[in-house]
Amino acid sequence: MGKNVAIFASLFLVGLIILIWPDKSNSVFRFNESHGPSVIDLIGLILIFLSWGASMLMIINRWKGIIEKSGLKKVYILLSLYLLFVVGIILALANSIDWVLWLFSGGALMINILFVTIAFQIKEARLISKQ
Repeated sequence: MGKNVAIFASLFLVGLIILIWPDKSNSVFRFNESHGPSVIDLIGLILIFLSWGASMLMIINRWKGIIEKSGLKKVYILLSLYLLFVVGIILALANSIDWVLWLFSGGALMINILFVTIAFQIKEARLISKQ
């Protein structure tokens, strides 16, 4: 488990550092008048999306256990908030509203971390119970 967490976290953090690092290169494409990734930013985004995609696959594979551990109502409230935050991120990018982008990105990240943490706990609990 520790190895997987380290891989997810490392991919995400390296991608985030690359994305946040000041860059004066030309944009490859534009989300709006103030946002557009350069080639270097795209590398950071790819690393972030790789870690996000891997974490989403793990959450989906352990969804039943997440519901059993946390309760159906709590999980679906968190899922609804997560989807709302993702829509907010897209709308903030489309409309150049930076503070909304950061707010919704942070909210989505916190919920994703919570789901990943629960998913890893489920895997640990099942390994311990099998021994």
